[in-house]
Amino acid sequence: VPPGRACALAKRYVDLVNAGKYAEVAALYADDATFLEPMRPTLHGRTQIDEFYTKRIGGMAPTIRAIKYFGDDSECMVELALLTEIGGAKRWVLVSMDHFILDPDGKVRSMTAFARPIRG
Repeated sequence: VPPGRACALAKRYVDLVNAGKYAEVAALYADDATFLEPMRPTLHGRTQIDEFYTKRIGGMAPTIRAIKYFGDDSECMVELALLTEIGGAKRWVLVSMDHFILDPDGKVRSMTAFARPIRG
């Protein structure tokens, strides 16, 4: 993980998702944050973001792995892989490139998830 608070936060994000602590994931976001995923409606504010993580992501209970981080104190990009089953075998597949932008208080102001479809 490169130095800087943005990538440290992105690493914390991965750790919390893998620990199933979805409310704590949502708490990484500022109250007025936005969550963008080009193929889905944009989420605005902590209430919508909290619901997304606790219900949608929590219902999936994913295991993710950060492949590469790059960034600094204010922004971090992280490439993520998901542990899934394909053809009866467990495999890691690349699923997203996430871009975290922090506010002056160190909370996520904006996160854009450039998701890719899982190919089987």
